[in-house]
Amino acid sequence: MERSIMERFFGLITGAVPLPMPQNNPIDTYKALIYHRYYEVITQTMPRFCAHIDADTLREAIEKLIAQGVKSPYIWQLPEAFARYVIDETSWLQTRPFLADMLWYETTQIALWMGIDAKPPIEEFAWEKRYTLSSSARIALLKHAVFEVEREEETGAFALLLYYDFAEHEVQFMQITPFAYALLEELEGTLESALERVCALYDVELEEARPVITPLLAQWAHQGVLTPTQS
Repeated sequence: MERSIMERFFGLITGAVPLPMPQNNPIDTYKALIYHRYYEVITQTMPRFCAHIDADTLREAIEKLIAQGVKSPYIWQLPEAFARYVIDETSWLQTRPFLADMLWYETTQIALWMGIDAKPPIEEFAWEKRYTLSSSARIALLKHAVFEVEREEETGAFALLLYYDFAEHEVQFMQITPFAYALLEELEGTLESALERVCALYDVELEEARPVITPLLAQWAHQGVLTPTQS
């Protein structure tokens, strides 16, 4: 197909080129199919976020996203593209700040759900090992309690862990302490050395912190949230 023909076809689909026959035109039908595919994916994967956007505004945003084009060929990455559009092209997050956290919460869930290939190998937990946060887990420090529907606009500092549960085959969340969050961010060197640095940061005795946090870290290692590394 010649480039000029391809460009015109793309322009017709995105609306950049006016349709010569707007009524009963097969391209109208194709555009409608594209829109509804986008709409279904976005509203099904981001239901709570979309519930806060009125129907006309949401439709306009989806149509503009289609017109801009989505680079990824994978339909499951569409929510991430929509999230980038919301951040870059709208003022929704400025007028309702809690939506920024909800955007992260819902798009991260679908990314974890679709990005899992196989459970990482599990090794016996040990403090002298080096660990990294698994690709099946994400952490964030949120400003709103969006992980609970009835508290979604409540403000504060909420450390959150999202991870794929290989036993239940679903994405789970866990609200964690600032100390545990700092430790997950400080995973450099052995786990023992990381704990020492975080204890110094919080002015906590290593001997006091270690027995308290060991069961949680062992659980994360068993679940694949923490992955041993050789480097």
